[in-house]
Amino acid sequence: MTAAVILYSEIPDTLLERFRIQTDKEDTFIITNDNKPATNQSGIFEFNGTRNDDYFGILAAIVMPNNTVYHLSLIYRQQSLFDILAKQAFLYVSLWFLSLIAVTIMSHFLIKKALEPTEAMLKSQKDFIASASHELKSPLAVILANPEKLEQLQIADTEFRKSVKILDNECMRMSKLVRNMLLLASSDAKSWTLCKNTIDIDTLLISLYEAYEPICTSKKIRLRLEISESSYPKFCADGERLFQILTIFMANAIHHSINNKQIEIKTAAAANHITFFVTSHGSD
Repeated sequence: MTAAVILYSEIPDTLLERFRIQTDKEDTFIITNDNKPATNQSGIFEFNGTRNDDYFGILAAIVMPNNTVYHLSLIYRQQSLFDILAKQAFLYVSLWFLSLIAVTIMSHFLIKKALEPTEAMLKSQKDFIASASHELKSPLAVILANPEKLEQLQIADTEFRKSVKILDNECMRMSKLVRNMLLLASSDAKSWTLCKNTIDIDTLLISLYEAYEPICTSKKIRLRLEISESSYPKFCADGERLFQILTIFMANAIHHSINNKQIEIKTAAAANHITFFVTSHGSD
């Protein structure tokens, strides 16, 4: 009598044939006990299937006291690494997603805690700018009123009227700067508002020169303006923002200049762009 426990993944006859070929090569040992079944058994051996799969096998023959013989063939297919991973794929993917969610939550929490001091500092800066801008409005309104009164005076001095005009222009520019500070302090302001129009480069440079010529004279600094004899190409930009940038360059040049040195204002025009130069010859 023959009994078999077989776990296989290919044609049974072919697998059993390979099993029998391998058992002929294996040694067997006999386990006996008086009045009890005797067992003729091989050790655990390995053999290959026809699909590059591997199997474990055991062959045993059990002899009963009444001389009845049972043949037992045990075949077990070895699991490959792919089979193991395929069975555990859902677990691994679940663990990966849970880890990703945990890392994301922790990162969000830590980044939020790290940015709290920066957000508090930015809020303090915005509050300070807003407060300073509001405080500047009142004295600025008084300063703006005085140039108008000075213009009403019948004074024929050319230098006096020129100084009053410069003072009025600078007061108007300062008023716009205060409004920009309020805009910057507003939490809803995410970008500057640009008012683009065609700019007269000659007028822009002359205004810059007239605004800083008295300052340079008082500091014994020579201010020189170079204007091209040929006409400048049409230039579209926000004139007020451009003037603000040029004043920053001028303030920096004056700060680093020394007595009896020269600051030059000039431009270089090309087909598609215009370059503005503010050149100082002072200390580094």
